[in-house]
This record gives sequence, C-alpha cells and structure tokens, in this order.
Amino acid sequence: MRTSSLLIGLFVSLVLLSGGCKNTDYVHVGPNWKALHDMEPKKNAFSVTAKGTREASLGNALSYTVYSGETGKLWVVQVDPDDKVSVIVPNAEMQDHQILKNVPLYIPPKGAHWEMAAMEPVGKSVLGFFVTTGDEDISDILAQGQGSSKAIRVRPASEWGMDKMVVDIKP
Repeated sequence: MRTSSLLIGLFVSLVLLSGGCKNTDYVHVGPNWKALHDMEPKKNAFSVTAKGTREASLGNALSYTVYSGETGKLWVVQVDPDDKVSVIVPNAEMQDHQILKNVPLYIPPKGAHWEMAAMEPVGKSVLGFFVTTGDEDISDILAQGQGSSKAIRVRPASEWGMDKMVVDIKP
C-alpha cells in the first residue's frame, strides 16, 4: 500500500514538473497586463482560436493564424512587459481586418510584403485576439467592467469572442 502511494506521488510530481498542467502562473507587470490576461468572454460567446509564435528572439518573425466562429472584425491587442497597450491589428499594412466564419486569417497575410518581428522590450507580452460582430470598437470591449461615467449609455448591439496568449520575447 505504501509503495503504491509513493509511486502515485512520484507520477503526479513528474507530470507537474514536465508541464502536464496547462495553468501557468505569471507575474503581472501592471494593471493593463493583468486586465487583458484575466479577461474572459461571456459564457455564451462564439469561439475564437489563435495559433502561432509563442516564443521568439529579438528580430525573429512572428506569425499567427486566427479562426472565428462568426464573421466580424479582428482586433489584436498587445500589452507588453512595460504594461504598454498597443493595437497590432488593424495597422497601416493590414487595414482590412475582416475575418470570415471558420476561414483562417493569417497575420501577416500569406504573400504579404511586410512582416511582424519580435522587438524590445524583451519579456512576456500578452496578446488578445478579439472578434466583434457589430460596429463596436475595440475600446468598447476593453472598457467593459471598468465602469462608466454615465448611468445610461447607448452602444451598438453586437457579440464578441476572444482568445489570448502569452508571447515571450527573448534577447
């Protein structure tokens, strides 16, 4: 009995040490990083899935593929290790940020004359991949839960979904 308990304990320890659990604790560098990292869509939100570069050295190219359960507009927001927020998509090179239901959207697009590269500051950035179905701007989504200065406000009726990932930029 004691031997089987020791073996089970050893197995669980090895699984945990080898990355068998997907939950990773991060040190939040500031309130923006924490807010985006902790943000979750509504329970009945449509799915958004982002895949791509999670670790890169300075100067390396980054690329992502995004799938959405609904047609809408894609917004990619980054909070860097200095807690600075920036919108990556849309951008000057990718102004059309429409994404079609169940059709992969590549960032940068295949055959594009531009690339995304890993730049300073080094460390862990969090990326949020948001898809909105109405006329909402990304600022409307990011402001949810932060209160409002008006008791009643008019906003477009739309749905949104999201995915997020942490990207580690190394020197």
